[in-house]
Amino acid sequence: MRARHAATPAATWAGVLAALLITGPAAMAPARASDVACDYDVAVSPDVLLDVQVACDRGVAGLAVPRASTGAFATVHQGEQSASGFSARYRVDLKAMARDAGSIETALAVGDSILAVGGAWLLGPRRDAGGPGALRVRVHTPASVGFATGQPVTDGAFHVPEDELRHAGFSAFGRFRSWQLTAPGRDGGEAAYTVHLLDGSLDVGHAALLAWIRDMVAASVDFWHGFPADGLALYVVPRAGRSGVPFGRAMAGGGVSMVLYVGEHATGAELRDDWVLIHELVHLGSPFIFGAPWFSEGLATYFEPLIRARSGLQTPRAMWTEFMTYMPRGAGVMADAGLARGGFRGWYWGGALLMLLADVELRRASGGRTGLEDCLRGVRRDMGDYRRILDLERMVAACDAAVGGTVVGDLVQRHGIRAAPVDLDRLWRELGLALDGGTLTVRDDAPLAPVREAIVRGGPP
Repeated sequence: MRARHAATPAATWAGVLAALLITGPAAMAPARASDVACDYDVAVSPDVLLDVQVACDRGVAGLAVPRASTGAFATVHQGEQSASGFSARYRVDLKAMARDAGSIETALAVGDSILAVGGAWLLGPRRDAGGPGALRVRVHTPASVGFATGQPVTDGAFHVPEDELRHAGFSAFGRFRSWQLTAPGRDGGEAAYTVHLLDGSLDVGHAALLAWIRDMVAASVDFWHGFPADGLALYVVPRAGRSGVPFGRAMAGGGVSMVLYVGEHATGAELRDDWVLIHELVHLGSPFIFGAPWFSEGLATYFEPLIRARSGLQTPRAMWTEFMTYMPRGAGVMADAGLARGGFRGWYWGGALLMLLADVELRRASGGRTGLEDCLRGVRRDMGDYRRILDLERMVAACDAAVGGTVVGDLVQRHGIRAAPVDLDRLWRELGLALDGGTLTVRDDAPLAPVREAIVRGGPP
């Protein structure tokens, strides 16, 4: 059984939530040309020095003071106000920033390539008047420097809403390889996504890497009934001296992007046994749930092993063994404090346990015909994917509306908002499961054995 660790550590989540506290829950729709309030022309030098010319409307009074991790490497020239608006120029030494920060929170140097979040090199406008508009960004690079972004590019420019700039996704500068791939989309169409391999060494060849990504995407497409987020930019970051897939993170803000660390010495078997990529792909199909990471991570932690079991990437026995091994961690948090107040230790397996309880109840009540994935698919259809931000109340209401009833909302109140114990031993018995010394016993005459099978299969007998 694989050792499970957090794909999105607490420190990273803290940064995401801090950014969202500024913007609040909102619908994250692609910015339109009519929303444009500031034009950014970015000239990139061979040394990845960014010279940025900014021209904004009259409501802008200046550029926002850079945060500490960015400010040491940004030089802002005095802006000017005129009858036509505000203009300024600034320079960012992105290479020096990446070497100093070494973090995907800001910028990261990978060989001769750099991965940076939008808020690290796009200094946002500071407003005195008017509502937030959007940045229209054009990036000009010499032949020796590549550029890639997760933002949709139209006529050489991409757009980022001003109030989403702090959590805008990843961009790559420098030396990397790119592949444009497709997968089945919703409604019988085709969805596109791009894989960018940053500069570095991987023992597995490019063909094997792309084949593995396609396989994981195919498993997610089967679950979501289409690619989870069209236009994804997936950045593969080689990690020197490492094996396996140590880390992944998705971001949305104007577009949708994901970073995936892959160990230099990762083997084909390790990639096939990976859980991180599918975990992040589950996130992409669901709205970002503001202020409730235990709900977001619970969904991904529960459905990732299930998707792998349904697609043959692991056995159902391995999935149930993993659930029975790790879910007791979440049960303790539920009983002591409730998931909303239980801290980081309850985010993953506490949230996953709540999802299992919901799935069991929905399957039991419907004879196996309706499950928790029907809630997620309904929310995605009616509310959108990871580019949409919902608060917990709206997410739960949309989920319950998609499947009928109040199963998810009742469980969130009982175990998420408040504290209440879960009789896990009884749940496992009724599902026909017993774990003794790592050996799983399965009984088909248990009361909820049909529910157990419906969960794995995704439907009734």
